[in-house]
Amino acid sequence: MRYPVIVTNNCGASEWIGTVAGYIIEYDKEELYGASATLLQNERLSKKFGNNGRKLVKNEFGLDNGILRCEKLYETVACENGTEKTVGGIFFQQ
Repeated sequence: MRYPVIVTNNCGASEWIGTVAGYIIEYDKEELYGASATLLQNERLSKKFGNNGRKLVKNEFGLDNGILRCEKLYETVACENGTEKTVGGIFFQQ
């Protein structure tokens, strides 16, 4: 499913959402009403935000990116612990 999102500016996800996948609002019922009404009345905008959100999740949190981030974390820890000779070959030694 692909849905637009409405988040508050202090929820912790607003830096990921930006203005690409939905609205970032103050914690205020009038702002929530306005953002909701806009999305309900503008199907094209809702679909655009929903599609953008799906792409964002796939690009930032997909399996490939997750594996790369995990490998970088292991390499960082290895370097900090003086085992930098293993960097780059931790997972894919031949």
